[in-house]
Amino acid sequence: MVKIALSLVLAGTSISAPTGTDKRSDADAATLYVADKRSDADAATLYVSDKRSDADAATLYVADKRSDADAATLYVTDKRSDVDAATLYVTDKRSDADAATLYVADKKRSDADAATLYVTD
Repeated sequence: MVKIALSLVLAGTSISAPTGTDKRSDADAATLYVADKRSDADAATLYVSDKRSDADAATLYVADKRSDADAATLYVTDKRSDVDAATLYVTDKRSDADAATLYVADKKRSDADAATLYVTD
């Protein structure tokens, strides 16, 4: 696994409770399973179903279908704040076919919950 530090750029919003497909089991309350349904043109839209508990450092499991050498921009639908769609700019430095682990620092969460999102690519 390759661990990659990512920069998180928010379009004036915070990230949470996106919409989409949730495949986790009941015991898995801190884990997000992400279905990636993007098309060629939209090389990075992840629809996420977020049901994790408050102080959770959520682990995201991402089904990644992007092509090699794609410097993935993830567009995440954000329903936490008034402003609607947070944009994550992710620098992808993995080698071909590598199951890289992307670390996304989220500094816009609630108080003591400056949570880190762990994305398993």
